[in-house]
Parts: sequence; structure tokens; C-alpha cells
Amino acid sequence: MYLCSKLKYIVMQVLPKQIIDRVSIKNVKENFGHDLGGFFCDIHFDKKKVGYFNNDGWGGIPDVNLYSFDKADKDRMMSFENFLTEQNFAQFIADDYNRPHPNMVTTKTDWKATNFDFETQVEFLCERLNFLKMIEKKQKKAILFGNPRGSSYTEMSFKIDIETIKEKHLGTLRAKILEIKSKLNKDECIFNTNLQELL
Repeated sequence: MYLCSKLKYIVMQVLPKQIIDRVSIKNVKENFGHDLGGFFCDIHFDKKKVGYFNNDGWGGIPDVNLYSFDKADKDRMMSFENFLTEQNFAQFIADDYNRPHPNMVTTKTDWKATNFDFETQVEFLCERLNFLKMIEKKQKKAILFGNPRGSSYTEMSFKIDIETIKEKHLGTLRAKILEIKSKLNKDECIFNTNLQELL
């Protein structure tokens, strides 16, 4: 049975740490358009807004655009695109797609970096960053786990926050973590970034 036991590896499964450290999203809007499939966010690279991502939810190719066409803005977007290329992010996505998906049966396991253009890379990145933001909010009072490919999670919730449990009921918390780990399926792991020392 495959178990994720180190935080570094868990985070790397969702997104590489080098990417998380330099890219963030803000002004997120979801659940609009056809079948509520729309997603919009501002993209920040090295703490500066580089543009926005917009999937209008009505099909077609999503947009990755600048807010203005000033040279500084164009240069920031080019730096962002170059950064994803330097990080070989398209290959990370290909490797991710070649792993089992909990909600989709597919026989395709030969994805390659060339299958993912810049817009597709940004869409994947923004959706994963949004998933991590959700985990960050929920992890204060829960242990969250699942398959990163599913962009969903199962949770074991507590009435008090995790930090208090660490201080007053550490043994119980360790037991709960071991219980969860023993039931994880292949390619599943615990998502919490506030349990590093216990994983």
C-alpha cells in the first residue's frame, strides 16, 4: 500500500514547492457559466499581478490575459511563462495525468509534456492553487486526505482546532493520523500542511 509520509512529498504531489513559493492566485470567482463550470482568478508571480485566468464555463479555450499591454506587464507575463518552462511544469502535469484518477476511468497513460500548452498549464496551476487555498482554510479543524488528481478530499473534523489538539491531546492526534494512513488507497495522502512533524 502506498502511503505519503512526508509533507514535502505530499505538497509536491499537488504542486511543486518551487511553484507554490512564487505563484499565487487572488480574486477567485467560481461556479458561473454553463453547468456552473466557470473559473476566474488573478495570477500573481513573485507577488506581482501578471494577468488573469478566465474559463467562462461555456466551452472553448480558457483565456490567460494581461490587464494592460504596457511593456512592464508584458515582461512580467513572459517571465511567468519562462518560469513554468524552466520548472518543466508541462512534464509535471503529464506525469500527474498518467497516474490514476479517482473519478475517471481512462486507459490513456502516455501523456507527454507537449500535450500541455501554456494556457492549459495555467488552468491546471490555478485550479490546484485554488484547491490548496481550500485545504488551508479547512485544515485548522480537520485532517484532510484524498487523491490530488480528484481535487477533492475526505475530512476527519474536530470540535477544537488542530493546534490545541497538538498541545493537549497529541497521542490521540497521532492515533487518528495512523488510522487514516492505514486506510489510504494508492496515490492518496494527507493534505494538511499543519501536521508536518507528525506525518
